[in-house]
Amino acid sequence: MMLESILKDEVTIRIVEKRHSQAMLDLVNRGRAHFERWIPFVSKTKELADIERIVHRYLDKYANGTGAFYGLWEKGLMIGLVLIRDIDETAKWAEIGYMIDEGHEGKGFVKTACSRMIAFLFEELNMQKIVICCDERNASSVGLAKRLGFTVEGILRRDAFINGEYCNTMHLGLLREEYGAYPLGESMHVKEVP
Repeated sequence: MMLESILKDEVTIRIVEKRHSQAMLDLVNRGRAHFERWIPFVSKTKELADIERIVHRYLDKYANGTGAFYGLWEKGLMIGLVLIRDIDETAKWAEIGYMIDEGHEGKGFVKTACSRMIAFLFEELNMQKIVICCDERNASSVGLAKRLGFTVEGILRRDAFINGEYCNTMHLGLLREEYGAYPLGESMHVKEVP
C-alpha cells in the first residue's frame, strides 16, 4: 500500500501516522456537529489520547496488511479521511470508509481516493468484493457509494449506536466482476511523492 501520493489539484493522500494525531483531532473538532450524526468513533473521540489510540490501531493494521487509515491533506491541513477498515484474506473482501469536512464535500476528493483504494484492492490484493457500510440516512455517503458502482445489499436494523441513538446500517457491495464497468481511476500504488 502506498504511503503518500498526489490525489487531485493540491490535495495529497498519505498514511496517517502518530505525528498526525493533532491534525486528525482538529479535523474531527472542526466538523464534530456534522460527523457525529454518521460516524461512530467521533462521539467517542474528545481528546488527543483518543485519536492516538485509533491511529495506533490502524498503524498495526497497516503493518499486518489488514487495514489502513489515510488522511486527505490540502496545504498542510487535514481535510478528510479514507480508510480500509478491514481486509479478510480468506474470504477475499475488504471494507472501506470515508469522511470529509463540509467545506470540501462535492469536490471529488473522496471519490478519487476511494477509486484508488478500490483499484488497489481489486488489482493488487485480488479481493473479490469490497463493502461500504453507512447510516442509511446518510444520503451523501450512500450516493457516493452508488456512484462508485456499489449495490445495496441490505440494511441491518439498529446495528450501530451513534451519538446516543440506535441507527440502521446500510451495506453496499461491489463485486470484482462489476468493477470494470465503472471508471474508478488510478490504483493507490501509483504517483508516489518523493
